[in-house]
Amino acid sequence: MRNKMAKRSIAVILSLVLALSGLPVFGNVEAKAAVGDTFTVDGKAGYAEYKILKDDPEEKKAELSMMEDILTDGINLPDTVNYNGIEYVITEIGGQAFLTSVFAGTLHLPSNLEVIGDESCFYGATGNLNLPDTLKIIGSWAFFRCTGLTGELKIPDNVTKIEGHAFQDCSGFTGDLKIPDSVTSISVSTFENCSGFTGDLKIPDSVTLIGDRAFVNCS
Repeated sequence: MRNKMAKRSIAVILSLVLALSGLPVFGNVEAKAAVGDTFTVDGKAGYAEYKILKDDPEEKKAELSMMEDILTDGINLPDTVNYNGIEYVITEIGGQAFLTSVFAGTLHLPSNLEVIGDESCFYGATGNLNLPDTLKIIGSWAFFRCTGLTGELKIPDNVTKIEGHAFQDCSGFTGDLKIPDSVTSISVSTFENCSGFTGDLKIPDSVTLIGDRAFVNCS
């Protein structure tokens, strides 16, 4: 009996100490976000799903994995997303991210974007395509048949990979097509049927591999 009373007294004292110190008594601590965690954010007529890519004290990154929404006045993707009171920088757009979205108009990509995933499905995009300087990888079929995109296609200097069919059938681009020195390979059918260019095609010496049909009907 005395042992039980002693244990209870110790428990009560510990609870009082924790309460006075401001620490939670029963461990109700908000769980720390982990890499790979997913969460959703409501949109105008749907929602967007995000995935945490990095959650270090000095660097927090997220992927826009999927958006299911109706956007008739263009698509303006945010630079950051808030989860549990923490701001995550959006650095990647996942594969088939906009497969179930309906949108038309100008496409504004996140300013710190590094990766555009395969088959991003930007079919309704129109106007100039402004790729951020931070971009490193353009996935396969990323802008396939985005015929509404116009103006000069400027590929940022940090891009290292342009995957197959990335710009196939994009017939609205004009001006020069300049591949930056950072690119080492151009995959199959990357610019096939891009027939609107009016300037010069510039391929640097850094490119050591050009895939089949990469520039077929590209003029």
